[in-house]
Amino acid sequence: MSDGVFEDQAGLFVLGALNAEEMRAVRLAAGRDAVLAAEIAAWERRLSPLARLLPVTPPPATLWPQLEARVSRIAGGTEAEAELYQVPVQRSRARSRRA
Repeated sequence: MSDGVFEDQAGLFVLGALNAEEMRAVRLAAGRDAVLAAEIAAWERRLSPLARLLPVTPPPATLWPQLEARVSRIAGGTEAEAELYQVPVQRSRARSRRA
């Protein structure tokens, strides 16, 4: 890949503008390629000052009770287990059909 492509991919990666599969691919590639890793670091340095411009927004008051309820369902072995584990199994089956 040329440096221009790395710069584009790195910028999209840092902005979170790639889908989950693309994000994973870039993350893995950056672990193997110092040029891509440097481009990602450069984009992070360029964009980090913008984060200070965002207002601090507290999470909604309902978030903590929702998290507690979900953890309780998982600890109790109820429907949350199916919610957590069926999706990856379905995805892996879909991948094996494509192969």
